[in-house]
Amino acid sequence: MAAIIFLALGALMLYFAVEIGMRRRIAFLHDYHYQNMKEEDITPYLHLMGVGLAVVGMCFVSSAVILSCQKVLFLPVLFGGLLPKNRSYALCPVSIYRRYLQLIIHINKEAVGL
Repeated sequence: MAAIIFLALGALMLYFAVEIGMRRRIAFLHDYHYQNMKEEDITPYLHLMGVGLAVVGMCFVSSAVILSCQKVLFLPVLFGGLLPKNRSYALCPVSIYRRYLQLIIHINKEAVGL
């Protein structure tokens, strides 16, 4: 259900991004966003607003994809073992990479049958 909501919000944001950023429809914005701007600054402003909305829309769409694939890929289970037991160095990239390599080696040994 959450994936459907995120996908709908992402589609809505992408629609607004196209309308504001590409088609330059300033009517989608409130007057106070552009009332004190120079005429030559409105077009770059609309472009940046469109890019920002597109980024937000793509984040919503990618979140929907991750949520819908979560049951298939078991992402929390797969990446949950990457964090070290001692939380004091939990953000150390070397430790995370070492655990990731151990996981890959374990998976490959099971696949080969060793």
